[in-house]
Amino acid sequence: MLSLLNRIFRPKEPGDTPPSTEPMVNWDDLETEDVYVERIARRIATSVGRLKSNGAFSVNPVPYLEKYVVGHQDDLLDTIYSAGLARRLALSETLRDQYGNLAHVQTLLLGYIDIGVHVNNLCISTWHGTGSNQSRLSAITQIHARALLIADEIFCLLVNGFPSGAQALCRTLYELSIIAKTLANSPGVISRRYQRTHVVEIWNAVKDERALRLDFIEPKSDSAWRDAEKAFNRVVRQYGKEMRETYGWAAPLFATRDNARKRQVKFSDLDSRFGDAERRWRYQNASHFVHGAHLGTVKSVGFDGRGSLTVGPRPVGFAEPATDCLWDLHEIEEVLLRVAQRTAQSAEPLYWLEVQTLAVASMHLFVNDSAGIETLDEFHNQRSF
Repeated sequence: MLSLLNRIFRPKEPGDTPPSTEPMVNWDDLETEDVYVERIARRIATSVGRLKSNGAFSVNPVPYLEKYVVGHQDDLLDTIYSAGLARRLALSETLRDQYGNLAHVQTLLLGYIDIGVHVNNLCISTWHGTGSNQSRLSAITQIHARALLIADEIFCLLVNGFPSGAQALCRTLYELSIIAKTLANSPGVISRRYQRTHVVEIWNAVKDERALRLDFIEPKSDSAWRDAEKAFNRVVRQYGKEMRETYGWAAPLFATRDNARKRQVKFSDLDSRFGDAERRWRYQNASHFVHGAHLGTVKSVGFDGRGSLTVGPRPVGFAEPATDCLWDLHEIEEVLLRVAQRTAQSAEPLYWLEVQTLAVASMHLFVNDSAGIETLDEFHNQRSF
């Protein structure tokens, strides 16, 4: 009998029709996940038991393991694939519940994003303005476009039951909101400096790649290296050596009488000036899901009733990242449209802001209603060992 995967992905023969990318699965015939895992465990135990008296196996088991995998690869892949199908089936009810919790929010968000894309197009055409206002609007429009994409990604994770990953992305969205506020409240030259930072980041990446002798990964011609270096040097000559730092573009905002340029600007400097205490606290909490701190593990993984570690989607924990996402996304939207209003000298951007405010307020209400299912017991089981 051919392997299930061989049937799906077998090589195409002359005159053959392309294989289906979706196998015909009889879901009723599937066993539970544990059955398939136990099947592999028995095969491993049988092989180890047969070879444990072999001295060569004890010294170096690798050749025997390779022979085992080659000899059983069809059965192993069939079993792994069946375990995956069984897991999909087992999780389907959880995903169905989670979709029910967030369906209205996600649908409104898609409409919000659609309008946001239209607003972006107006910003780079009808409302683009001139001079410093144009520089601000151009930079914030790009930030806004990225924010729409990240919000879509966050809700994709939430609808599929992954609030920890969503919370990690919320951290990025918060950083974008602080940068957007910084640019909106600063001279146009700060926006121009910000828009040249990618040149510095590209040069730092290719320079490190060569220094670590990793340039074989993506070979570049000598002219490409020289072009990257020349672009970097132009940015430094035009805006100063502080541009070499991650937040060097904001250095003029922190100049003092004694120091023409703050030596090194950090994100916390921008956050202290343009953020607020509650959002900063949420940002710090989101960091637990980004870094390798053990608290991030405690908050993401739990024990089931049998004492086993559990991973995978869950229909709880979505209210906080959903709220954070909507909050920061709309703050960026508001910053953009208020800058557009000043730039275009027109009330039209404010009308679009009111429309989007109505949408986001309704989304917050839907999230709050759905959050009622998140009981304290569920939170405790999900967030502590």
